[in-house]
Amino acid sequence: MKIINRKTIFERINKDFVRIPTLIKAANGDILAFGEYRNGSHHDAEDIDIVFRRINNNDVSPMQTVVKGNGNTCGNQCCVLEKATGKIHMVYNWNPHYQVESFDELKKNYRKAYYTYSCDNGNTWAEPIEITDQIKEENWHWHALGPCHGIECMDGTIVFPCNYSLIEKPKEPYSFAVYSNDGCKSFKYGAVVAPKTNECCISQLNDGKLFITMRSTNKEKRRYRAYSDDMGKTWYDYEKDNTLCDPICQGSSIYSVKYNKLYLTHINNETERKNLVLRCSSDNGKSWEKTIVLFEGKAAYSDLVFINDDEIGCLFECCEETSIYRIDYVRVKI
Repeated sequence: MKIINRKTIFERINKDFVRIPTLIKAANGDILAFGEYRNGSHHDAEDIDIVFRRINNNDVSPMQTVVKGNGNTCGNQCCVLEKATGKIHMVYNWNPHYQVESFDELKKNYRKAYYTYSCDNGNTWAEPIEITDQIKEENWHWHALGPCHGIECMDGTIVFPCNYSLIEKPKEPYSFAVYSNDGCKSFKYGAVVAPKTNECCISQLNDGKLFITMRSTNKEKRRYRAYSDDMGKTWYDYEKDNTLCDPICQGSSIYSVKYNKLYLTHINNETERKNLVLRCSSDNGKSWEKTIVLFEGKAAYSDLVFINDDEIGCLFECCEETSIYRIDYVRVKI
């Protein structure tokens, strides 16, 4: 694996930040780089819009807005390309900004879920519709989609990675999956993977199984993994991956059908968000055979996309001084 190109996609402008990178390849071949545009603050619960820039080879378009927060928070965008139709499906979360991430300020269903889509490679987006009642229970506290890409499975099932916590245990998260069998006309959700796991990413392997990689709030400072035979309805072989350090940070994964390899990004450090690496596995994530460093300095969230069969794109938060100063994009020859 070798880095062949690097470009900054989003930069801090005064007090405005872009965080939470998401990547998808549109039907026309453009790479769409999404993020949360945080107006005047880097905090997670402020006036936040969902934005994107279009990447075509080395050209990057001006920033476009998908959904405006209008003073509230829109974020945790998670996208999937439906190959047969070329439609881009997006789910995301909404909450009033006054919650300011405080667990003590919980209001029933203050954290909501929405769905929108684009039929023209991201040029225009449909009016969002609320899907909270389909994928969230009333006794759930936190609820978060993504943050990264979703997948379209071999049988057409669309799967989004998610996490939530319960009102009685607000600080104990659970990873799970939301899925749709009808092109996102309706949504269902599966069983939790395990407690003390939250931000996760899902890939489908060549044998049809789903692989999930999860950040964990356990003290071991390692990522966890599990597998599913039923599109995320249930999970098995949940275990810690001792190879994958994790200072409690998000990561991303994608699977190459051509090379029968799983690729994964994570922060290779136990205590700090720095040293972002890309690894590959030939045994479905049981072990990792190759590693390259994408960014040695401070880094945080990342997402992966196949540019073509032989190149991966990675969008990630980084900076020499702080991990949320800018978002870079690298192309990696695999």
